[in-house]
Amino acid sequence: MIIAIALGLALGVEQFLIKPYRIPSGSMEPTLAVGQRVLVNRIAMTFSEPHVGEIAVFHPPGGAERQQCGPIPHAITFGAAACAAPIAKEAGVTFMKRIVAGPGDDIYV
Repeated sequence: MIIAIALGLALGVEQFLIKPYRIPSGSMEPTLAVGQRVLVNRIAMTFSEPHVGEIAVFHPPGGAERQQCGPIPHAITFGAAACAAPIAKEAGVTFMKRIVAGPGDDIYV
């Protein structure tokens, strides 16, 4: 009975409150290292507006992990514009990225 309660509590906490993730790539270095584990507060993600400097966890549009864009998949080339018509279905992977600009901000690379 104790094991069932503990398992139910652990699954409930993961589903609604805090979700653990593992950093899969070096895109967040030097802030987060590859293989590092982080806990994401699901309540804050649900009720707060994203702001510059925050790390966002999200499911990208389908094909994003393969750098494909649109209903007719084509590769995104260096220096090209962002994807104008992404696939409506979410990808099965989870992205973790830092927000570097907000509405109305211009980004130059």
